[in-house]
Amino acid sequence: MTKVIMELGGNTARMDKAIELVKENPGSFFIVSSESNPQLCLQKIKDAGLDPSKITLDYSAWDTVTNFTNTKRIVDSISPDELMVVTDGFHMLRSMTIARLVYFGSKTKVTAHPSSQKDHDESKKLVLFDAVRAAISRFFGNTLYTQSVFDDRMTMILNDYYVARKLQGG
Repeated sequence: MTKVIMELGGNTARMDKAIELVKENPGSFFIVSSESNPQLCLQKIKDAGLDPSKITLDYSAWDTVTNFTNTKRIVDSISPDELMVVTDGFHMLRSMTIARLVYFGSKTKVTAHPSSQKDHDESKKLVLFDAVRAAISRFFGNTLYTQSVFDDRMTMILNDYYVARKLQGG
């Protein structure tokens, strides 16, 4: 059974949970989607002794929808039986809603693996908004986004993207 563990970047607890899952599932692939610090991320992976040939750092996402839409081609190239999603407990409903829409109709089973307890709920309006965006992306290939969010995050994302590529030899 081929598995992909995908960590939606954001904090150390998420990375720690993802590394734990990779170790529990030998032979699995590990995708880090826009973790906050590429150097720290790679150091944690190295310290954990993970196989670098099964790790992809993807720093092209600027939000949860693009965490999934931008990595789908990578996941599809692996053709896993299961995509294990790692994020905070409060973020799981929105993440899983998006993931299930992006992977709708594929053989890949999407499962939730929270890195923390759910301590509050995300806005139902945000969950619905991102679900619509994910569905549009899945069926029409266009990821709609809020320009102000994109603009606010893009400078940092581009910097991390280039650092991650350089660190990976690209």
